[in-house]
Amino acid sequence: MPRPILALFALFFALAASPAYSRGAPVGQSFVRDDKSYSDRITLTMVGMSAIPRDKIYEAWLVTDNGLEQSSLGNLKVESDGTVRHSLTRDENFLARYNRVRISVEPRGKEDPKQAGETVVEGDIPMPVLAELRLMLVFSSDAPGGTALAVGIRTQTSLMLKHTNLAASALAGGDLGKAKENAEAVVNVVEGSRGPQYGDLNQDSSIQNPGDGYGLLTYIDKLIEHAEALASADGATSDVAAKVRSAEVAANNVANWAKAGRDDAAMLVLQGDSLDAAKPLLDNMTKNGIAALNGQDANDNGLVEPIEGEGGATTVYATVQSIARYDMHSVDSAPSGEQTGNQTKQGESHAGSKAEGALSPAPLNAGVIPIIAVGLLAGGLLFTVLALLWARSRESLMRQ
Repeated sequence: MPRPILALFALFFALAASPAYSRGAPVGQSFVRDDKSYSDRITLTMVGMSAIPRDKIYEAWLVTDNGLEQSSLGNLKVESDGTVRHSLTRDENFLARYNRVRISVEPRGKEDPKQAGETVVEGDIPMPVLAELRLMLVFSSDAPGGTALAVGIRTQTSLMLKHTNLAASALAGGDLGKAKENAEAVVNVVEGSRGPQYGDLNQDSSIQNPGDGYGLLTYIDKLIEHAEALASADGATSDVAAKVRSAEVAANNVANWAKAGRDDAAMLVLQGDSLDAAKPLLDNMTKNGIAALNGQDANDNGLVEPIEGEGGATTVYATVQSIARYDMHSVDSAPSGEQTGNQTKQGESHAGSKAEGALSPAPLNAGVIPIIAVGLLAGGLLFTVLALLWARSRESLMRQ
């Protein structure tokens, strides 16, 4: 093999052997939760952060999936015992674009919006895991409007309970017809437009369907299907698998309560010929609707847990979201320097530097280099093959 190609092989294997970053000791976690919207708040908690000189600060970054852009989460305040707790709410779903959190040491008051200093802490959510989480918490192409599966379970269960309460209010006011309209709505929210019981149950030539047409039961079936894929995804830890199983248990609870509420609602519409006959059905609908949304403390331990007979739609959502966690590890020890305690003065921000959340190009890191090496190797091999074919063809023609 020609020497240039041998050199390319050597370069490729040398670079590919280098990890994207050197994973050191665990130092904490970054996790995503809801604040004003879905998954719009991120919190970093860490311990053992080294003190750095007063002219330096720790800055946190979110890095996009492709590693080419990053968004600042602001400067970190490090307590005298080396602990950090930093939270930020922003008008975006943090799980939609970013698979990595990075912490670097930066010059205090720098004006350049890009990362300039070395990365000292980093954590990620493996892409196969994040892909399944996004279907549950960010966007699902199967559902109307791209509603994520765990979000759909919670919103459709809320509608089920809302119209159960409206039916109860109508019945309390002596309006059986209005109660039946809302009971029909409950059936259709649970079933979805393709469900066997969906339709104009009270035969008033108007289908009551305040839901999105996908159906609560369909959202549950789809979430359980993708939960299986999440538990077996590359990079899924035993902790992730355990939480997935818990979410599945809670989702099955919701399905059971929703079906019970649907059946009572259908019976109310079809057979509830009097206020007295309708009342016990509505009482059961209310009980099942509350349990489906909020769960119930079946074992009287003061908690609603993701176990059989307890967790509801709220628990499903919270359990899935708890998987959205970046486990933070040291990359290199922070630079030694003056023991300052607080790295950022109280109330100080990036004064005059940049607005938090502005995207900037991420610095090239070792994770990108193997990709470049693969491209170089592939190009070199293609060139060699073509050259050999041309040489053989030329030799054949000369012999003729």
